[in-house]
Amino acid sequence: MIDEQALYKFVEDRRRQGFAWGRNDCNILCLAWLDLITGSKTVDLLKGKYKTAIGAAKYQKKFGQRLIEGIKEHGGVEIEPGFQQEGYFIIVHGDKWDCGHICLGRYVLSAGPDTGCTIYKLDTFSGYTVLRVDSCQQL
Repeated sequence: MIDEQALYKFVEDRRRQGFAWGRNDCNILCLAWLDLITGSKTVDLLKGKYKTAIGAAKYQKKFGQRLIEGIKEHGGVEIEPGFQQEGYFIIVHGDKWDCGHICLGRYVLSAGPDTGCTIYKLDTFSGYTVLRVDSCQQL
C-alpha cells in the first residue's frame, strides 16, 4: 500500500524542481519514485548521464533497456489499464523511448520539456501500460 503523504510530498518536491533532461525528466521522475518505494538506487543509473532529448535517446540505446523493463526488473507487475491506483506507474510507449508518469488517481504527474513537472488528467492519455510495484518498503 502506498503512503499517500509520502506520494504527495514526492509530487510537491518534484514540481518545485522543474524540468531538466537527466535531472528531472520523465525517466528520472519514475526511477526516483521507484527508489523511494523500494529502497533501490536505480535513479543513479541515469541521473546526470544526458542533457538533451537526443542525449536521452542515445543513452537509452547504449544502456539497452527501456523504462518499462527497468521497473519490471524491480518488481513492476503489469495490470489492466483502468485498475491503476495512486503511486502506480503509467507508461506511454513511443517509437524511441517510453514516457513515464506517476498515477495520482484520475490524474498523473508528468515531466516534460515544454510544461515542466505538471499534473494532467489521466484520460488525456491512451495506449498506456500500468505497472504496480508490490515490493514497497515502509515509507
